[in-house]
Amino acid sequence: MVALGSADFVTIGLGPPHWWNTRLHLAAALASDFTEIRGFVIHDERGRFLLMASPIEIRRALTKTQPKLEQSYVEASGLAPPIGSKLDWILMNYVASVSACFGAAEKDAKEIVNSRALREMGIRQEGEAVERTPAFSPSSLNAEIMKKELPFVVITNNGVVEGVVDRVKLVTRLARFAFSL
Repeated sequence: MVALGSADFVTIGLGPPHWWNTRLHLAAALASDFTEIRGFVIHDERGRFLLMASPIEIRRALTKTQPKLEQSYVEASGLAPPIGSKLDWILMNYVASVSACFGAAEKDAKEIVNSRALREMGIRQEGEAVERTPAFSPSSLNAEIMKKELPFVVITNNGVVEGVVDRVKLVTRLARFAFSL
């Protein structure tokens, strides 16, 4: 199981404080352009799993629902920075770009992201949940994980996110173990 908050997966809680669509798009765009983050695991305010998707998928879905989000990011990153890093340049220019693209201050143009809004965006899930119970032995938990179809499995305990399993890595590890016997 991969620890959440690792370089591979990042958790995002929907609040409070609440995420704005402008800032979630910015986080997804920066993660897809500047990092190797494989997935955002999004949960509600109680820590209950809602969805898991790659930054590029979240960026795509947000852009589809509001094209001005991508336009704001592209404009913020458009010119080469005179000094400093490209990342710093984007962060310095993003709020002004949002205001220019939306014709309003970001606080007036933004929308709060909640579980219903996420469902309506049509984000393609890349992870499915398996509820870990005390009755699961490690082998029975592995069997449940391998039954899933999506690339990643989010382990939950009473609905609360505990970690992420890469199914391909798990199967590879189990196969190596079995062949070494």
